[in-house]
Amino acid sequence: MNDKELKTLIRENMRRDPGNPFFTRKVMNRLPEPSSSPAARWIFRATWLACAAILAALWLDFINNSTASPHPILSLILLWSATLFVIYTSLRRAIHNT
Repeated sequence: MNDKELKTLIRENMRRDPGNPFFTRKVMNRLPEPSSSPAARWIFRATWLACAAILAALWLDFINNSTASPHPILSLILLWSATLFVIYTSLRRAIHNT
């Protein structure tokens, strides 16, 4: 079976629109919300870049002064947690928008 035959088979066996306006409205209400506005995307990107810059500065400070911290293991755990959270939020948003 090639693509054209499969396409015709699906079209022949698919359900038809009942023509009921209530049904159409009900389906339209279940569709996902439109994507965020350009202003919201700009704010998200600016916030993400600020967090990434702060994390980079903290990592550099930790690497250069790791013995100065009273609890270096706790600092390392907090830095890893914050870094993974920033990466997770950016990847989740990138995957959701595709």
